[in-house]
Amino acid sequence: IVHCYADGQFAGSTEFTAEESEFTEGSAKVRRYAQAILQACNNDLYQVYVYCTTHISYQTMQIPLPYPAGYTRQQYYFTYAYETGRGNCFCYAAMFYWCAKELGEDCRLMECRYYATRKKTHDPHSWVEVYRDGVTYICDPEIGWQSKASYTYMLTYNTAHIIYLPDEPAY
Repeated sequence: IVHCYADGQFAGSTEFTAEESEFTEGSAKVRRYAQAILQACNNDLYQVYVYCTTHISYQTMQIPLPYPAGYTRQQYYFTYAYETGRGNCFCYAAMFYWCAKELGEDCRLMECRYYATRKKTHDPHSWVEVYRDGVTYICDPEIGWQSKASYTYMLTYNTAHIIYLPDEPAY
């Protein structure tokens, strides 16, 4: 509840609910880092995708990665990647996701599995779904980094070159 005063006199009050995560160290860093990336990318979603594929080097990491107090797991993946320039698919996806959210995109960070054809296994993987005009698009910057190509930007599940398993949780 917020109480408002004017010239020392009570003028009214209002009540609202805010998510605790909106006021944490993690949320502040994510917002600041995402804004820096967006400025470098001229607020262009495709340039953000390219940024994510070129500013992070792959690092094998524990899945899921433990995260400190004041962060969500996804916030920590992003801040870790931004601060170190390294990370796994969860870091690549988190960086793209938070930047897309800051741009106002309707999107979702996926922590699921994909079919690894060489091993014939369902391995943990992370990517971002972007929703536009009733269509779900996939953006997968870690696979974009691996392939040095942008063929995992704004594809559908039917046109993707990878078998994504969005109904299989990563953990």
